[in-house]
Amino acid sequence: MQVRASSTTGWTHLVAVLVARTPSGREIVVSEGGAPTSLTAKPRLLTIRLISEATLIPAGSRLELTLAGTSTAQNGANLLYLVPVPQRARITLRNVSLTIPALRSPVSR
Repeated sequence: MQVRASSTTGWTHLVAVLVARTPSGREIVVSEGGAPTSLTAKPRLLTIRLISEATLIPAGSRLELTLAGTSTAQNGANLLYLVPVPQRARITLRNVSLTIPALRSPVSR
């Protein structure tokens, strides 16, 4: 995943959480990842490597990407990335690009 980001207030790291919302409303964490940042006012391209795993996504599900300082911004129960950025920190994000590899056939059911 790549994103162009800038900050003048000390944003120290960026977390990405990708979830699938099933037609029944269930939430499935597909992947997540984080990256340290040293941002300035000049936008910089960041790459966040998401955890590589196979996840079954039911037909009709919607994918949602959350970008924040902690994984709890996506869901309070998501405790993977807990260290917050400074409370006064602000970030500007542009040009988010996410590529999702897909298996042509399921590995298992």
